[in-house]
This record gives sequence, structure tokens and C-alpha cells, in this order.
Amino acid sequence: METKKKIIEVALEQFLVYGIRAVTMDEIARQVGMSKKTLYEEFSSKEDLVNASFEVALKEDECAFDKMMEQDEGVIDHLLRMTRYLRERFSSMNPLLMHEIQRFYPKCWKKLEEFKREHAWKGIVEVLEKGKQSGDFRSEINSEILAFIRLEHEVIRCHQ
Repeated sequence: METKKKIIEVALEQFLVYGIRAVTMDEIARQVGMSKKTLYEEFSSKEDLVNASFEVALKEDECAFDKMMEQDEGVIDHLLRMTRYLRERFSSMNPLLMHEIQRFYPKCWKKLEEFKREHAWKGIVEVLEKGKQSGDFRSEINSEILAFIRLEHEVIRCHQ
């Protein structure tokens, strides 16, 4: 299991920096310090490795969002913390990465979209609703639309 974890760690780091298509299985095997044969014993294909790598990354993000939702802080600080987390996460990615995932790895894209909808978007909506109840935000704002705009703004901003 430790070998698989190390492969995923190295692969994810490489994918985030260089994009998926620019990174070869040979390079990953070399950086992990194993043969390509051993790599393929753990992951049957590059697609399998991509899916596993991003599943781990999304689980980390899910845990981070859950932890943020548990914190008892002001809604404005909470919203800023969530926005900062998203900005840091997306800004560390190669701009081509999202395009590659969408175009060549549909399972991975589906998981990413589910994460955005089920964790990021819902979390922002929840914070905005709390802010409306506490009087920190205007009651007439549409939390769902504002959350969508905020989330998409961070994604687009980081890939310009």
C-alpha cells in the first residue's frame, strides 16, 4: 500500500505542475525509483493512475472543506478562508490540467464536478445563508447564484 501511496503522491505532483499529457509513466516510475513494470503492476494504465491520483486529491479537499465547515468563526472570515483555499488549490495547477481532465478523463472530470457541487458550492451557499441570518449579508441576495459565481470566478481567475 505504501508503494501505491508514493506513486500517487509523485504522479499528482507532476500532473499539477506539468499537466497530465506531458507526464509519462516512465517519468513517474523514475521519480518514484521503480521500474515501469512495477508501476504497471500497481496501476493498469495511466488513466487508472490519473483517476486514483485525483480521487486522493479530492478526498483531501473534501476533508479540508469539512474541517472549515466545523469551525466556529464569523461568516465573513469563513467565506474568505474557503475562497483562499480554492484560490491556492487552483493557482497551483497547470492551466492545461482542467482542459485535459475534461477532454480525456471523463470519470475524473465527473468526480471533480461532483466535488464542486457537493462540497465547494454547497459550503459557500451554507455560509452565505448563515450570513443572511446573522445580518452580515443582505437578505435579498440569491445565495445559490452568488456561490456559483464565486466558485467559477476562482476557477477562471486561476487559469488566466
